[in-house]
Amino acid sequence: MTGKLRILIVVVPVIALLLAVVLVPHSAMASAPAQFPTGTYITTITEADLPPGLPPGVIAVLTGQWQIEFTGAGSDIVTKEGDLMVLGRYTANPARLVMTDLEGPLACVDPGTATGVYQWALENNELTLTAVHDACGGRHIVLTARPWQKQP
Repeated sequence: MTGKLRILIVVVPVIALLLAVVLVPHSAMASAPAQFPTGTYITTITEADLPPGLPPGVIAVLTGQWQIEFTGAGSDIVTKEGDLMVLGRYTANPARLVMTDLEGPLACVDPGTATGVYQWALENNELTLTAVHDACGGRHIVLTARPWQKQP
């Protein structure tokens, strides 16, 4: 065996190992899916945020400060100006948020409306939800009218 061959046998695996240590974690991080950001979020909905033509009673219900808490256990707690509106559960993946209402004065609990599906994005502590499918009109409006600000 020549000296050059011995060097190649030793050096090539070392270079491969160094590349694996340096490049693999970086590429794995770049392609790793984002986890849904649990925590508490708030938004304030005004009449200007609502679709035109809603009855005054519906406008009164939908406008105001809203808060959602997404727990690590998969529950969501929705309040409006401190009053409980909906208790539900959620699941999420890097692209979608699926929310199912369980109970509360504004909960959509009928089989055709209990669950809504949304795309989600978090940028600069601002959660934006975009409806994929949701037959619950009130939930759809509240979740998508404005971005949600993550609370510390």
